[in-house]
Amino acid sequence: MKGDEKVGILIGIIVGIPIVVIGYIVFKSVIGTVKGVRYWNRCKEKYASLIANGLSSEEALLEISKKRRPDLADIVHFAIARKFNNIHLLVNFHVNALIDYAKSDDDAALDVLENTTIEHFGGYRYKVRTKWDKVLRK
Repeated sequence: MKGDEKVGILIGIIVGIPIVVIGYIVFKSVIGTVKGVRYWNRCKEKYASLIANGLSSEEALLEISKKRRPDLADIVHFAIARKFNNIHLLVNFHVNALIDYAKSDDDAALDVLENTTIEHFGGYRYKVRTKWDKVLRK
């Protein structure tokens, strides 16, 4: 190998590795966003369908909440639907706050609920804030 070829290979490696890493990160981010949008759209469609079938808004929210987390007690779902009383808030809570406690029990879920607020910035822009330092960690 000549010196120029070695330099070319070295530059290729130095430039190629960051490009592959950045590409992987972007790919994972896009996949996560697509999954989130799909879930969001499915929930909105299900909510509209439940309302069209005669359920009240609260009953429809309860059904969607139970479908997302069937392991939680009904009283937890009632509390979630009462605090986050529209489909956008409910989905944001489940996806952005309760997801961190995927294996939580009822007490932990209620703790997360009590310490979570959702701020709406217009359109479909929300900011979910959970005071994790106040959440009971088990």
